[in-house]
Order: sequence, then C-alpha cells, then structure tokens
Amino acid sequence: MIDGKFVEGHVPAAQVIELTKRDDLVGIAVPGMPAGSPGMEVDGVQHAYQVIGLTKAGSDQVVAEYPAQ
Repeated sequence: MIDGKFVEGHVPAAQVIELTKRDDLVGIAVPGMPAGSPGMEVDGVQHAYQVIGLTKAGSDQVVAEYPAQ
C-alpha cells in the first residue's frame, strides 16, 4: 500500500510514482512474473508485459506497456 493504494507484482518505479499522482486509480498491478520486470532481470531477456490500473469505478486500464526485447 502506498498512500492507501495497492501495488501488486513487479511494477516499475515510474508507474508507482504515476500512481501517486492519479486520483482515478485505486491501485496497479503487473500480472505474472515477466522476465525483465523489476526484480526479474534475466541476462538481457525481456518479455512483453503491461501495467494494469484499477479505477475507482471498478474497471481496469492499461497504464503502461513494456515491449519484448
């Protein structure tokens, strides 16, 4: 929990900072454990993944996308 909002999974710091500035979101998450996400660095491997936000209205939205490399 950060300022009453949840952070779940291997979320990059940039999106955590963005979360603190967004009143429309109650939290963010990165589903799974994608290679290349924070804490999951694997010798230059990066799988594509999304950071998903949950709005106060209960819908989800893509907050950020990280491509595979």
